[in-house]
This record gives sequence, C-alpha cells and structure tokens, in this order.
Amino acid sequence: MKADANKRMQTAVVTALIVSALIVAAACALPAFCMGSLNGECLPLLESAREAAIAGDFGTAHELLARAAKIEEAHLPHLKLFFDHNSTAALDLSVRTACDLAITGEASQLIAEIDSAIGSLRFLNGVTQSGPGELL
Repeated sequence: MKADANKRMQTAVVTALIVSALIVAAACALPAFCMGSLNGECLPLLESAREAAIAGDFGTAHELLARAAKIEEAHLPHLKLFFDHNSTAALDLSVRTACDLAITGEASQLIAEIDSAIGSLRFLNGVTQSGPGELL
C-alpha cells in the first residue's frame, strides 16, 4: 500500500513539473510570436510610409499609416499583456501621430514620428529576441 502511494506521489510530481515547464515555455514563446506577427505586418508599412513621406506623397503615406494603425490597434491588447504599458503606448502614440501628420503634410515631423514608431517596434521586437545568456 505504501509503495502504491509513493508511485502516485511521484507521478503527481512529474506531471506537475511537466505542466510547469509547458507553462513557462508558453509564457516565453507567446510574446515572441505576437511581436513577430506585428513586426512582419507593420514594419513594411511603416518603412513604405517613410519613403512616401520623403517623396512628398502624403496621400500614400496616410493610407499606409492608417493600415499600420489598424494592425497595431488589433495587436495592442496582446502587447499590453506582455510588455510595459509605457512602451506599448509609445508605439501606439507614434503611429497615430504619424497618421495625423500625414493628413496635414508636415514632412519633417512626419518622418521623425515614423522613425519613432519604427524604433518602438524594433525595441519591443528586440526584447522578445533576448536569449538566456542575456539574463545572466
């Protein structure tokens, strides 16, 4: 009877360890997956909007930035789960401000704001790329 109880206890401990390992793996993988998706969808739009703004094509820049804003807005709740809210707010504010500036045609400010949005996006993406060696 005692051996049977020990076996059940060992099974419970091993099961708990496996479940814990899966939870930790998911907690590490989900932010990277979310940022990979956002980065893949949004970064090309922001870079194209920057090129359009440099060329003086504010209509195209606004269209691209509006698409980027919709994508970023869809990802925002997930980003807030994994990242500091100030970092996610900086990205959101930069994209929305750039979209407004494209309407007014403020070229230099628009380019600076797009650069800020790209920098925020790359920062958040870089956070998810940190390896275990960087934790030591």
